[in-house]
Amino acid sequence: MNMNAITNCTRRSVLRGGAGAVAYSAGAAAIAGGALAGAAKGASPQHISPSLSRLLDQYADADRAIDRWYASTWNPATEAHRAAAEAIPHTTIAVRGYRNVLDEDTPPHTYSTANPRDVARCKGIMSIPADLQSTDPRWQDTHRAARRLTIAAKWRERKLARVERQWKVLDLSAQEARLWQPIHAATDAILAFPVANALDLGAKLDHMEYVGTFESYPDKYQQIIRDDVRRLSSGEA
Repeated sequence: MNMNAITNCTRRSVLRGGAGAVAYSAGAAAIAGGALAGAAKGASPQHISPSLSRLLDQYADADRAIDRWYASTWNPATEAHRAAAEAIPHTTIAVRGYRNVLDEDTPPHTYSTANPRDVARCKGIMSIPADLQSTDPRWQDTHRAARRLTIAAKWRERKLARVERQWKVLDLSAQEARLWQPIHAATDAILAFPVANALDLGAKLDHMEYVGTFESYPDKYQQIIRDDVRRLSSGEA
């Protein structure tokens, strides 16, 4: 299927670009160590900058919204889609085997629409010209079985196509994309925020670790932290 019933946790991980940022985050924290130590020598800030705090709240609100949507809409719809596809029955047909034109006996076999090789083989049998077909009566049984299985496979394809059309009508991917927009926008704003103190820097590091973007663009995010550290160390904040 084109859109499987993926749990929201797994799908979120994929769409965020992957997890596993803890090691990199530790490295980024080490880079920031000098700034944190420097801030500790002066008056330690008691709170995160209000502007950054608002951005973090915006992210949290959008994050909760998409979690609710996954639970109420995405997961039930994808489960129903999977169940509908699995409910379409397969066809199996047993054949006795036959003697081919090379005077070789083929073994008995059970064809099934669940096996793509069987479907391809039956389509191949149907395409054999009459003058190249075996005269063994068992071959005619096999030929009829191949015809039945080919028809059954086409029937399943039509049923599956209908299930896919019903899925596409839901337009869940577009809904999902809209819900991710404020999440990405909030993250971009958080990463671009010029930290004013060590707590801001710590909050930014925590967010970067949470969204799992370190591995995607390590150089970019390391530069963000270096710029913040430089700003704090030089007193520009």
